[in-house]
Amino acid sequence: MRKASDELSDEIYEVIDKALVTMSTSKQISGRRTPLTHFQDAFCSFSELRRILGVGDAEMNDVTTLDLDRPLDVAISFSTGDDMPMKMDDLPYMKTKGLGLVRIRRISFREARALGAKRFFERTYELAAAHFEYDRDGVYTSKTVVLGENDGRNWHIANVGHGYDDMLRLASSFAKDACERQFTARFEWQVSLGYGDGGTLAFETDPIGAREIFRLRDIPNGASRRAALLHWVQEHWRKKPSDPAEATKVREHLRGASNFEWNGLRCKIRPSDFDTEKALLNSVGSRR
Repeated sequence: MRKASDELSDEIYEVIDKALVTMSTSKQISGRRTPLTHFQDAFCSFSELRRILGVGDAEMNDVTTLDLDRPLDVAISFSTGDDMPMKMDDLPYMKTKGLGLVRIRRISFREARALGAKRFFERTYELAAAHFEYDRDGVYTSKTVVLGENDGRNWHIANVGHGYDDMLRLASSFAKDACERQFTARFEWQVSLGYGDGGTLAFETDPIGAREIFRLRDIPNGASRRAALLHWVQEHWRKKPSDPAEATKVREHLRGASNFEWNGLRCKIRPSDFDTEKALLNSVGSRR
């Protein structure tokens, strides 16, 4: 870690808390009704948080929906205004300083029709966006549109009418980032954070990083100490209680708490799909 873990934790908490409080205390004033839980576990692309974590932008080849092992479904949170990570300066509702949430997800043709789609493609998606202005406490706006594509990279508006041009520009900027996020998420651990039953945000981590960042997590009621967080236990030999002269091999496996609280935030660690599959294979192998 680049900084003392306690200082790092405080800085991370300040960024996450500001965004979550803004989300939880705001009411929608325009657009199709979109609850904040629609953007659950929105991946944090806040430039300040990535600076604190020392995370850079990975160089990747052009990833499309055809490269994914499951239907595209990604939510991303980011700062709007001067610190926007995506080239969306020409979108009026993203120009002011605040918080942006965007989610793109694969939907069925029936769902697309229910959302007003009049044109159909090989694959259809719902693109939902919400914007919270820091200078207008307590309100947020949202927009939703249906997208379609036939080749994984060229996006089209499936709705008919006016007022969708800005969402097409948003799709063109966001879809590539979303595909890359889902592709890399297969190999990354992440932790989601939220207050109560409201929306949640997430950022990438690993077992060592989680242990450092959440070292001072809340001690559960009725407990005298913190449970160890989810981590890899290396392969080892364990003596048999019935016969100390014999030992059995314990395969490498995942162990520890996934759910915990930190400064009042409910948190959940999710190992990468790759590690989850590896742990499952080791578990199956140990029973043979």
